[in-house]
Amino acid sequence: MAGRTSAQAVQAFVDPLQLALSCVTDAVVNIGGGYHPADEPHALTLGDGSPVRLRGDPPLALSVILHYRIVRATGQRGLWRVQAIGYLYALEDPDGREVLAYHWHPLGHSAVLHPHLHLGAGARVGFPRLSDAHLPTGWVALEAVLRLAVADLGVEPRRADWDEVLRRTQKALEQW
Repeated sequence: MAGRTSAQAVQAFVDPLQLALSCVTDAVVNIGGGYHPADEPHALTLGDGSPVRLRGDPPLALSVILHYRIVRATGQRGLWRVQAIGYLYALEDPDGREVLAYHWHPLGHSAVLHPHLHLGAGARVGFPRLSDAHLPTGWVALEAVLRLAVADLGVEPRRADWDEVLRRTQKALEQW
């Protein structure tokens, strides 16, 4: 996402994410002042970063942390753009146990730098080593996780047009 100013670029990045999240929650994304280029990455969180309860059966909770940088853009799209450089998307069961978590932390302290999936205790997988495994995934859009939550995990959408919204916002993100 790009803009004439760094703040406009951040807003162009945040708006589709907030729209996508509105399919499952009324919680608001928090960018914590990350409107200007900085040496350290900025973090976007859902709410205060704590899991946000979603409606459904079972009632799951969603956590979102997305790290990004603001960089100079090239071409006609604007002077600034936002570049996603890591994420953590997690769903927890009603007891607070992680069901699944999509991670990508190429700048972190872990030796695992590629995008991956964790199946937590809440997934109730019978093979114990899977709970510690880093299952490779490739890059995962937040919209894909939200679609999984609604289509397969029993989360009730908050909007009738949830599928179209997720398709539209994911397409816009992928164009960048």
